[in-house]
Amino acid sequence: MNESLRRFAVVIGLASLAGGSVAVLTAGAGGTSSLTAVLYGGGGVIAGVMALLVYRDWRTSSRIEPPAVERTPTPPTPGTEFDRTLGQFDGSGTGYLPDRADIHDRLRELAARILARKRGTTPEAALAAIDAGDWPREEASSVFLRNADASVPESLSERARGLFSDDPSDFQRLVRRTVATLEGESDLVDEAGEGRLVLDDDRRSEESHSTSDLAAEMVGGSQVYDAVTSARFRQLVPLGVAFVGLGLFVQNAGIILAGTVPIGVLAFARFVTPPDATLTVERTLDPRHPDPGDEVTVTTTVRNDGDRTLPDLRIVDGVPEGLSVVEGSPRRGTALRPGEATTVEYTVTARRGTHEFGPVYAVVRDYAGRSARTQLVEAVEDADTLLYCIPVLQATPVQVPLFEHASESLGRIPAEGGDGVAFYATREYRSGDPTNRIDWKRLARSPSEELTTIEFREEHAASVAIAIETAGSSYTAPAPDEPTALERSIAAARRLCGSLLGTGDRVGIAALGPKPVWVSPGTGYDHREHVERMLATDDAFPATTPDSDTFSPRWVREFHRRFPEETQVVLVSALTDPTYHFVIHRLRAYGHPVTVLSPDVTTGETVGERLVRLERRHRIEALREAGVRVIDWADEEELGVALTRAGSRWSA
Repeated sequence: MNESLRRFAVVIGLASLAGGSVAVLTAGAGGTSSLTAVLYGGGGVIAGVMALLVYRDWRTSSRIEPPAVERTPTPPTPGTEFDRTLGQFDGSGTGYLPDRADIHDRLRELAARILARKRGTTPEAALAAIDAGDWPREEASSVFLRNADASVPESLSERARGLFSDDPSDFQRLVRRTVATLEGESDLVDEAGEGRLVLDDDRRSEESHSTSDLAAEMVGGSQVYDAVTSARFRQLVPLGVAFVGLGLFVQNAGIILAGTVPIGVLAFARFVTPPDATLTVERTLDPRHPDPGDEVTVTTTVRNDGDRTLPDLRIVDGVPEGLSVVEGSPRRGTALRPGEATTVEYTVTARRGTHEFGPVYAVVRDYAGRSARTQLVEAVEDADTLLYCIPVLQATPVQVPLFEHASESLGRIPAEGGDGVAFYATREYRSGDPTNRIDWKRLARSPSEELTTIEFREEHAASVAIAIETAGSSYTAPAPDEPTALERSIAAARRLCGSLLGTGDRVGIAALGPKPVWVSPGTGYDHREHVERMLATDDAFPATTPDSDTFSPRWVREFHRRFPEETQVVLVSALTDPTYHFVIHRLRAYGHPVTVLSPDVTTGETVGERLVRLERRHRIEALREAGVRVIDWADEEELGVALTRAGSRWSA
């Protein structure tokens, strides 16, 4: 409501109060009937106008929704995007037709791969058999694979019931049935069944999890909401209008006066405004450098440094998106006089990475609690705002199985220089090099020259690059409280690096996603520390889904240019995205032996989840048939167990 309407509402409220008072006095003093009639008539008009204003205010009042900082964003499951796309086609005719064609083509492609595997033929021949109606045996699925516009046979009663219910459309039911049929036809699925359809009503609305996300909404650091708590007046004002109307009907001035009281309260509420707040924020973290899984105590103090009392102050601390609150609350509601302070204390669980705490989100309401002013308050300069969690590289209990030479036999490739017995070359001294490898003779001959380090030929070392998928598909998880594919991939990369560096191999890192990272293969303490910090804090591995979901098509060529020709590649990918099938074959074409470590984050509750799970299993089998080594790392399985199983299979 603007300022002119606010003044008008105040005048109406005061007039109602005055009219009711005069009516009481004149009635008690035996006033004339004409004056009483005027007061009653005027009161009726006032009540009607107030009713209109109340209705308008009811329709236009706003709400303040602070961010849900206590929990991290819920990761989607593999298949969520498919479920949302399928949910468009509910029979209302509003779905995007190209998406409908993509769904049908995707099912046909998967069906052709399954049939080609069963019959030992090509996907093209399998697709021809599907188009001829020879497969699958389930009639509805067979018809649907040939014609996306097929319908499900229904009785008259079923059709009538569908008109008055939210039953899925023919297209949705045929997709569900076809996925179940393909699962039953595949020899890679232990248990086939129909998944749950996700309809429009099942979709979750987006919500903010960080106070920093609200900065764009603030003008000059704050924002005023004129009517944020009308709900608390919605019981009083209609009640007052009702009393005024009843008093007019029975011509009782006392009832009219009783009805003007809540209207007067509303007039007061419209007159006051929230005070300007001058707040200071201090924050401490204990500890500031935890290990993953450690609990960190956060203490945030907010002080009123202004000269006005804040009658209703509500604060939300800026917990980073990547951290979850496990004890206490980052919220507080209180009143602060000038110079007073309030403190919130809560506990978060540390996760790998550098986590920056955002500004405190403050809401200051007026004395009536009807309007409010929101603002973001940054912490003071010496406050703790960064939490560092850098896990160390730890070795697996088993040796990492690698290739022996370019023909992709099990073992290790003879590398260039490093620790060994045969002289290879000299290079500039680096901090951390062992003293027994310094070229002391050269230093004695030429004391003015820089220190140099001797490198020996490593007969049993390998040059390995661990490539980690970081695109959007890696930010999926089988359940809200389980780690995403990216977190499992980075945990695996730390273990692989720890093992390989421990056995003298040269290890590098590459990120396959929106932001590339290139760390050339190396050894030594400094290299180990660099890899530790990069895996934990680099922007290429953010804790939340990146804005971009693509990688450069020149990535493979750039990899080959930056890394030595004999470098082996361990690609860590969930394999829920078909894009990386192409990357693997391109790396092999450049002569790089490739091993795929695939953390399984698929599940099977919905139609989309069952489809992605089935696609992934056939993608793995296709890679293995092409000679690519794939380690299928199951959920809740130790990495060492998966490596041992794969190594024994490859060496058999």
